[in-house]
Amino acid sequence: MSTRRAVLGSILAGGVASLAGCSAVQDAIFGDAVEASASPAGVTDGSLDATGYEHRAVEERPYERTVEIQGEQRDIVLTNYLVSYGKEIGDFGADAATLLLFTSPTVSVAGQQANPFAGADDREVLRAVLERDGQGGAENVREVGTRTVSTLDTQVEFTQYESTLEIEGQEVAALLHFGRTAHDGDLLFALGGHPKLLDESGNVYTLAESLVHPAEFDGV
Repeated sequence: MSTRRAVLGSILAGGVASLAGCSAVQDAIFGDAVEASASPAGVTDGSLDATGYEHRAVEERPYERTVEIQGEQRDIVLTNYLVSYGKEIGDFGADAATLLLFTSPTVSVAGQQANPFAGADDREVLRAVLERDGQGGAENVREVGTRTVSTLDTQVEFTQYESTLEIEGQEVAALLHFGRTAHDGDLLFALGGHPKLLDESGNVYTLAESLVHPAEFDGV
């Protein structure tokens, strides 16, 4: 897979380590670890046929941390999922266009949200991975617009960013599309990306409109 897919995957998954999804919110009694598991998200087969994207992988992304709530320390153990789709376009190689769907369980301790992703804004997530992967900081990401998509019985706002990413060893001007929502007890983050010269925006939003959650995959 291309370096670019690794970069985008880190935005939603590798960023867990620097930032920090369970079918239900959990309020637990002090003293026990709080464990929660997300359900993976996906898109319909019809939208894949219409856009030329292909399913690449379903990855379980465990995360553990200790939080302090009301003076008490609690361990939380989250099972997150990253589902990836890709498309070969132009001369940029495999997965030059990518859609990533990251789910993480909503979980509360003593009535307080304990999942760090709930409070992270778009730029925090983007900055964490771009700096970590040597792509520059927030200065390398410029917001250029928004678009609202109807999906999962709600309206989800996607923010569009321009950036520079490394694709097949070359720096390429890229467009990123980042949206988030909460559904069925999970936080759901969607990230689409592609070279700016080969605009895949329409296909990204076609896929976003066809989100399925929970989604079923073999072996999950």
